[in-house]
Amino acid sequence: MSSAKAGFGPRAASPAKPKAGGAAKKKKGEDGTDGAEVERVNVVVRIRPQLYSSEGAADNMSLQVGGAASARDMVWALPPDDEGSGRGKLPRQFVFDRVIPPEGRQEDVYTSAAQNIVGSVLEGFTGCVMCYGQTGAGKTYTLANESAGPNAGVMLRAFTEIFEHIAQDTEHEYEVTMSYCQVYLDNLSDLLTPRNDVQIREDADKGVFLTGLTWRSCKTVRDAKSVLADGNRNRATAATSMNQDSSRSHAVLLIEVSNLLAHAGERGGRGQPSAGKLVLVDCAGTERKEDSAHHTAERRREGAEINASLHALKECLRAIAAAEAAADSAAAAGERAPRAVHVPYRASTLTRVLSDSFTHPRALVAVLATVSPGCTATEHTLHTLQTVTAMCALDGHTCEESVDVVAAQLYPPPPVPPKDWPHETLLEWMCALKAGRFRAQALAMPTDLDGKRLCRMPATYFTQVLCAGNDALGAALYNEVHTEMDLASRLKHEHVKLMRNARSAAKLGR
Repeated sequence: MSSAKAGFGPRAASPAKPKAGGAAKKKKGEDGTDGAEVERVNVVVRIRPQLYSSEGAADNMSLQVGGAASARDMVWALPPDDEGSGRGKLPRQFVFDRVIPPEGRQEDVYTSAAQNIVGSVLEGFTGCVMCYGQTGAGKTYTLANESAGPNAGVMLRAFTEIFEHIAQDTEHEYEVTMSYCQVYLDNLSDLLTPRNDVQIREDADKGVFLTGLTWRSCKTVRDAKSVLADGNRNRATAATSMNQDSSRSHAVLLIEVSNLLAHAGERGGRGQPSAGKLVLVDCAGTERKEDSAHHTAERRREGAEINASLHALKECLRAIAAAEAAADSAAAAGERAPRAVHVPYRASTLTRVLSDSFTHPRALVAVLATVSPGCTATEHTLHTLQTVTAMCALDGHTCEESVDVVAAQLYPPPPVPPKDWPHETLLEWMCALKAGRFRAQALAMPTDLDGKRLCRMPATYFTQVLCAGNDALGAALYNEVHTEMDLASRLKHEHVKLMRNARSAAKLGR
């Protein structure tokens, strides 16, 4: 059964927007799940096996997968030399949440990138899995392969998990609806009913929603596979110098799972349905300008539009990751959460379609990057890894972790400033100051006086309260406190500068 919905899912049941800085990282336990802390943006890199003899021998790969570092996987890429191969150069290190080696299975990809998100969608979250990479690196095979068995792609495995969960949960009634659309030349079209006029609308209550899009009700995995197959037949593809069947559009599969009895009344009446939304995105294959030099004007225009939309996607993900990193830093320092970061989702049609995944407080996003391991694709592989690193702000979020550990051993942290001293530390400092000159004043000072309050006090407080009217002693103690404050501030700035220089040197070395 097909229908044209007014928009991509109701928003009436969506929770209120969080306060500034509060949506960067969430604890699932707040919404009734296992309580584990979950990052909003998860990055998985899949290295496809070598498939063609032109890619070089098996021992001539441009990538090497390293061990785990801070619960994240490493991949080492050889930069290209003057002859185009990666030999003779120092490898560059990249760190991601998970790296799937060439011998990895499709099941490993699904478990690392999508399984947690699908489970969250079944509980009412918004989830998005997007596949990004060079043309011919295996994006469509990884995400949308329709073969059954061990080669099944992420989409087919998600269908299976959703309907298995529905079959096992006999206490609730579910409705699953699906739609399939594509963004081609920055225009949105319906892959199930190409003649439909699909428009993107936005208002204050509903946010961004789609009109004119065909939605199909799905009862089984077979129904979901039918939606996928029908849409793929209408997708824009073309032969390029990199791939004979290159995807020239961004395909977006929308799945809405509604729990119709989630808010039913005590008498069994139907209440407001709880809807989880899963968005699966097969991004168009990236190609550099040099690869399109001999293409037709139409192919070059496609490439330009693809790169523009992917750049807009990168900026949205960078904003989310930056907000997450800022919130983590503020929490670690015990400081107030930073203000919310603007997510520029209106920059392209693709990012407007995916706006819920960027702005919804319960949204989880997984970026699945596919790369080719052969030495002939070294430049393309480096470009993909660098783009994904920048896309998810990993330069400042993950790659510096190992640098900070080493630098902390070379540059010990500065002393705690007086404004952060508790009463006990303040008492000990004053007793030892100037060979015990202020010991009597330290023992007589109020027990609720700490460093924060003392640093805010004027000079008269030191004279009249702490030193019982002794002007000389009060002025001397006031000067000692402020000298200690200046020293702590100077040491802190020097430490920050040393750590910044260590990170810059590490980036230049990579």
